[in-house]
Amino acid sequence: MSTRTDIALRAIRRLAETKREAGAGLAAALDVTPTYLARILSPLVRSGWISSKQGPSGGYALSCDPGDLSVLDVIEAVEGPVDSGHCVLRDTNCSSASPCSMHDAWSRARDALTKELRATPVAACTQGRST
Repeated sequence: MSTRTDIALRAIRRLAETKREAGAGLAAALDVTPTYLARILSPLVRSGWISSKQGPSGGYALSCDPGDLSVLDVIEAVEGPVDSGHCVLRDTNCSSASPCSMHDAWSRARDALTKELRATPVAACTQGRST
């Protein structure tokens, strides 16, 4: 998970509180530039979770209930699939046909993490900034 996901989660939480906010105001509240914020929110707009309207009365608005949106949904929208199949030890894909020494343990850990992230609604995330 990267800073992009943190910003996306904080943006969703803020929009749940403010209902609609201008891009510049939301960017300032999240301590990012409006251009960077637009890049981060773009996949969430494409997913239909956030609406974006340009112009003087425009801005961003939440289009879904954050309780219906999982943390995994946001991570995968912003960063891509959590399970890329990439080996944690080798610079290649890892499979059960050619496993590394950590394959089974890492697969179980990744599955548990994915299950937890899927079960955690965005609404349950803390509002504070990550450190």
